Amino acid sequence: MTHAVGGSSECGICGSQGSLEELDHVGRVCSSCGGVAALADEIGSIDFGSAKEPEERTWLEFSRVRTSTEAEVRDAFDFIEEFADQLDLPTEVRVRAAELYADAAVESITARRSGREVVAAIIGIASRELEQPLPNERIAQAADMESTRLGRLMRFVQRELERSSIPNSPAAYVHSLASSLDLDETVRRTARSILEQIPGEQSGGCHPGGLAAAALYLAGDGQLTQREVADAAGVTGETIRVRVKDCRVAMEGSHLDRSRAKVEDSNG
Repeated sequence: MTHAVGGSSECGICGSQGSLEELDHVGRVCSSCGGVAALADEIGSIDFGSAKEPEERTWLEFSRVRTSTEAEVRDAFDFIEEFADQLDLPTEVRVRAAELYADAAVESITARRSGREVVAAIIGIASRELEQPLPNERIAQAADMESTRLGRLMRFVQRELERSSIPNSPAAYVHSLASSLDLDETVRRTARSILEQIPGEQSGGCHPGGLAAAALYLAGDGQLTQREVADAAGVTGETIRVRVKDCRVAMEGSHLDRSRAKVEDSNG
């Protein structure tokens, strides 16, 4: 909520006259340039945890935002929680995403861009930094955007924040995908063993999450359909079929139980 400001109303940042407003929990904000002329004396606490894992962070402990309005940051945190609920993100990924958004707002990376899309990109970056990556396709579906656009935006944010790109192997996607598919640790270990057989030049590409999903399909030995793992990874059934073939070829002649390679290639 904003309030009229008594005394001097000139913005010390851009020089605009009569532009300062009192913004709850932030301080004196210029409506022309968005700059914070003075911080509020007391900053309330914001809860960034989930209902299952409550975690308190005070604004100053958590964020270095100084040039964004309270409304922008509030909306961004709402988007983070919305996506987190859809994607079943753990608390540490939610908190890291909020930290990254604060950094992006300080650098004006969020200006004039869709807050929803920026948050989606930041969630992708945060999950990778914490080695709990989600397939870009799945995040893009939650944000109702093209996965190619999400990838470009992720690279842009990483570049602007001077953060190096963090490649994730297909094996890194096993945990999040297996959790969403409710698969036990035995299946996860078998899937990782399958992925270890994939040559490096084949394990890269555009769909590391799709390859992980294909390995889980084979490791499940009939527990899942290809459609189920495709939906979990956010890829097409055709992508899964191609990746299943890659896994089967890699499994031939390996120490893995060959019976797993005989799972019928179907969607049902």
